[in-house]
Amino acid sequence: MRRSILLQPSLRYSQGVTLIETMVGIVIGMIAVLVMTQIYILSEGQRRTSASTVDAQSSGQLSAFFLDRDIRMAGMGLMLSNCTVIKAYNAALPAGSQYFTVTNLPVTLTPPGGSDPNDQINVLYSASAMAGLPATITKDMPNSSAVFHVGVGVGIKSGDMVVVSQPPKDCSLAQMSQDAQPVGGNPPGYDLQHNPGACCNFNPPGGANPFPTYTTGAQVFDVGQFVQHNYFVQNSSLMMTDVIAGTTQTIASGIVGLRAYYGRDNVGNDGVIDVWDDSATVPASPKEVMAIRYAIVAQSGNYEKNTVSPASLTLWPGGPAFALSATQQHYRYKIYQSTVPLRNVVWFKAWS
Repeated sequence: MRRSILLQPSLRYSQGVTLIETMVGIVIGMIAVLVMTQIYILSEGQRRTSASTVDAQSSGQLSAFFLDRDIRMAGMGLMLSNCTVIKAYNAALPAGSQYFTVTNLPVTLTPPGGSDPNDQINVLYSASAMAGLPATITKDMPNSSAVFHVGVGVGIKSGDMVVVSQPPKDCSLAQMSQDAQPVGGNPPGYDLQHNPGACCNFNPPGGANPFPTYTTGAQVFDVGQFVQHNYFVQNSSLMMTDVIAGTTQTIASGIVGLRAYYGRDNVGNDGVIDVWDDSATVPASPKEVMAIRYAIVAQSGNYEKNTVSPASLTLWPGGPAFALSATQQHYRYKIYQSTVPLRNVVWFKAWS
């Protein structure tokens, strides 16, 4: 009897986990998972905010780089031409828009229109180092002629664009179909051929030239590659149209605002900015605009649950405001503003 009692298993060590203990363990585990999930969501939200803010900063800096570079070049090689309007032709453009005019203002601001709250910035300059050295026409040239006869044509090459100026007539844009050719005769000089054809989209066909007739004394400016860039905001991106080439490209995404002012010397012609005017102002002369002040509004790509931006952004102290819709207030913004002197206008006024 004693032996059988000793062989019985002890109930003390055969008990398992109770239901209550299991439920307590599950609750503790769920709390731990909930805490970790909240930490992850908070961390991921901060990461997205930081990443989208960096993207907005990169887009704003890239946009400012392109605008600064082009605005500083504005007016190069064109200040001496005394043009008010430049008539031009481009065979590569759609029918009906091949003939167009270009204002000679180094920078032109187009004010907002319709539902678009943004300005457009149009920049004009020559890409040739020879643009400031004009050649003088020595023979009267009817507008049906494909030759300019000039006294000196050294450096003018095939493919170069030239601007012909003889105030008060409108100026004209043409493209050289061959290098300047030295010729004898009376008077001797150089022939500048600007024949239409596949080589030269910027020369109108014979017999259809609406440009003025230029006479002895008119000046020809070799502008090399004539540059006209138009910057504007479309579909939350900064776009740039090369007006002469007829192409458009995206400069940077995440850009929702572009506003600009003219810095004008309209008193005394002394090279000092007297007033800042918005894009609705039309400068009276290319020599009047001394600087451009602009602001770029870059938007982050991360939609925040709460409102994180005010209803209006001040673009610079004392400057215009940029309104945000209720939806836009759920994004973060970075403003880049700069004042860019038009150095070619400044130099021209200092020399003249």
